[in-house]
Amino acid sequence: LTIGLKGNGISTNMDDIGARVELITHRNDKKKSVQTLRAGEGFLSQDSKWLHFGLGINDTVDHLLVHWPGGVKEKFSSISVDGRYTLVQGTGKGVVSLARDSNKLVLTASVPTLPTPSEQARIPLMTRLPKSTLSVRSFDKLPQVVQIGVGGPVLVTLWASWCPTCKAELIEFKKRKDDFREAGIGILALSVDGLGDERADITRAQKMMTDLQFPFTAGFASPELIGEFQSLHNLVVPLKHPLPVPTSFLIDGEGQLSVIYKGKAEVDDILRDGKNLIKGLSFNLEYASPMAGSTIKDKHLDRVDTENKARTLFQRGISLSDGKRYDEAILYYKKVLDIRPKSYKAHYNLGMSYSNLNKVESAVNHLEQAIQYNPDFLYAYKALGGLYMRHGKYDNAKKYYLDFLESTPGSVEAMSSLGIIEARTGNLSKAEEYLHAAIDVDPRHVETRYNLGAVYMLLKKYKEAEKEFLQVMSTQPNYPDVLFNLGYMAEIAGENQRAVNLYTGEIRNFPQSLKAITGLARLFEQAGNLIEAKNYYTRAIGIKPEYKPAIEGLVRLNNQK
Repeated sequence: LTIGLKGNGISTNMDDIGARVELITHRNDKKKSVQTLRAGEGFLSQDSKWLHFGLGINDTVDHLLVHWPGGVKEKFSSISVDGRYTLVQGTGKGVVSLARDSNKLVLTASVPTLPTPSEQARIPLMTRLPKSTLSVRSFDKLPQVVQIGVGGPVLVTLWASWCPTCKAELIEFKKRKDDFREAGIGILALSVDGLGDERADITRAQKMMTDLQFPFTAGFASPELIGEFQSLHNLVVPLKHPLPVPTSFLIDGEGQLSVIYKGKAEVDDILRDGKNLIKGLSFNLEYASPMAGSTIKDKHLDRVDTENKARTLFQRGISLSDGKRYDEAILYYKKVLDIRPKSYKAHYNLGMSYSNLNKVESAVNHLEQAIQYNPDFLYAYKALGGLYMRHGKYDNAKKYYLDFLESTPGSVEAMSSLGIIEARTGNLSKAEEYLHAAIDVDPRHVETRYNLGAVYMLLKKYKEAEKEFLQVMSTQPNYPDVLFNLGYMAEIAGENQRAVNLYTGEIRNFPQSLKAITGLARLFEQAGNLIEAKNYYTRAIGIKPEYKPAIEGLVRLNNQK
């Protein structure tokens, strides 16, 4: 018997949480069954609000007694076994009977059969992961980059000379070479010898392949390749154990990792998987299942599957971006957009990847699309402001920083950037205003104080500039160009010895500071010490041959001769 409850919403909550239902099967029977309606007790789960009573051999129900949460008791009768009812508070016998299930579920008894323990695992990926190149070493130990995803599938197998299972696998691959070639599947066998295991023997690995007369491409795996495949494995396998040998990776003709084989890979599995790759991603659910059965077709399951694929690709893109591998990250973000074209986060990350590669047009395109799909996504405004500022498009940069500042009043980064933009476009008073406002918010923001000092220098407010630079040095004594700027102001004030000391300090902290080196050369030139002046001008040109102030200084010295 299944019972649902519906409170009156006045003395009892509509969900009836806390109601207790007593079931009495026979009037004179003192035994009763009791169920209490709870809100749910599982972790991240919710119990059904239908109360189920198992009746066993009883074929009648005398009545139900409901203790409503408000304290009222109510009796319900005229209830049949095997029924599904909703009891409405205040109706008494007026029970609402719902239609009974017309289809009986028939369960067939069976005995569970545990799979045989095995050191082999075949892991088809629900989401194929792009992989365009491999970093390997030939048997001549020369590093090379192998392009994959051009033409047919490739099986990359990792093996070691000390591993008997690896040798058996390679012998089997050799025996079935005609089957592999007929299926259009190439093999790249990479030894892990020399990568840390004490049993490793590079010479033995080479000899083993020579003795086998292995008919496919072979070489050594690089540490970068092992790390790459380990990270791809960890993305799809929750238990992040180190890869065993042998482990193989089937990469499809588009350069996407599709199947992982841990332990000895069976040739028939590889050949079958190679054929199945061409059926596309829609085949993946049935293809990836570890057991026989039929798949449920439902739009909600399709949505969850799509979201999982997009999430997996996005996470991989982030890990590549964090490693500054922007070209590869772009592949993943594009795959996300193939699935979810309006993903503002994918557009944003794609734009930032292009920005880091100095591909300005593509970066702007995707950052603007991020704003289009989510106008409240402020990071995109800030990113566009920074991108335009780096490339000297100050009007555009100013627009986006102002938009960002409007939504995030008090942003030190935005105000500081606007101050720099105003300074670079000649509006020094406005620059001073923005930089002051930023310092008011965060007095310890070193970069802003330095920029304010630089603006004061341009305004010839040297005392104010010196104050800001000294504040910077109190926090970061070796901040670039601070000693040079103090030296330059000392030179303007005619304090040449102090200027020499400050320029020398800047060079000590930053030996390739062209401005400080040239400043010293200029002071020596003014003092008539032409040999030292020439030495410093020459030193600057040695760092940067086209550095104009140093070239002009040498020309002056030569003319004086």
